[in-house]
Order: sequence, then structure tokens, then C-alpha cells
Amino acid sequence: MITLVTGAAGFLGIRLVRRLLSEGHEVRGIDRIPMPSILSDLRGLNWIQRDLSSEILYPTEVLGVD
Repeated sequence: MITLVTGAAGFLGIRLVRRLLSEGHEVRGIDRIPMPSILSDLRGLNWIQRDLSSEILYPTEVLGVD
């Protein structure tokens, strides 16, 4: 399962990403800041740096998301 997490660098987002990955999910994390170093060593995480308040997600970025 591929899960899309917006605000993935935030307080709750980081914890949600780590939990989903530990349960075997593939995660696409989206945030307006670069990936935090605390998440950089995790396998199965695909990071998208984007400010969703002013930019769009492209269809290829959400392809396969459940």
C-alpha cells in the first residue's frame, strides 16, 4: 500500500510516517521544507518538497497512492 502524507515534516507527520513505514507501507511524504534528517535513513519513503498552498501535485506523483 502506498500512503500519501501531507505535512510529513511536522510533529505529527514525522510520527505518522515512521509508524506507517514500520508497518510495511510505502510512504510519499509531502512538505514545503526539505526532508528532515530524522527521516533520511528510512527505507520506503519518497519525499516530495512542495508547498501545497501555492503549487499542485502532478498525476505521476500520486500514481498508485491508495
